[in-house]
Amino acid sequence: MLGLVLGLAISCDLGGAVYKIAFGYALAGVDTYTPTPDHLTFMATVLAAAMAPSLGMSLATLARRRLFTESERQYGKVAWLLSMAASPQGAVPFALRDPLRVIPACMAGGSVAGVLVMTFGSTMAVPYGGFLASDKLGKPLLMVAAVAAGALVTALVTVALKSIGHAEAPAKSASTVRARTKAAVAG
Repeated sequence: MLGLVLGLAISCDLGGAVYKIAFGYALAGVDTYTPTPDHLTFMATVLAAAMAPSLGMSLATLARRRLFTESERQYGKVAWLLSMAASPQGAVPFALRDPLRVIPACMAGGSVAGVLVMTFGSTMAVPYGGFLASDKLGKPLLMVAAVAAGALVTALVTVALKSIGHAEAPAKSASTVRARTKAAVAG
């Protein structure tokens, strides 16, 4: 249950106030003189839930390009880098454009990642870095599996929500383009 709550809290505002509260909860355990394995699992849960949104949005832009603007597709090419550093802020540009679809998808993926990390018992000894601090990870392959599952859920839910009621823009005919070009040149 704690994995679900931490995963939702971390991914609900993508680095905002609720994220900071959940991160502070995990940090308080790791920052003690002798952290327990549970404290290290809390930190791994928080970091996995933070990685899922950015990686999932990057994956979604690759899976269904037509659902995203050109600038979103370009940003999707680099959002995965922020994910590797456990930064959910990589999903913010997507959430700003379409919050009612992107934020629930990020919350779904973050909660899946959080629950799986708590179930697997992965640990993280430092409060930063994500996979860039992989030497501090306990059970790293299970952590990778949890983040991958969370990112996949984020991508699938994003694509599903964006596909509902999505109509492709009609193709512009050559005569329409020429007429608009002449009008712009003449005006």
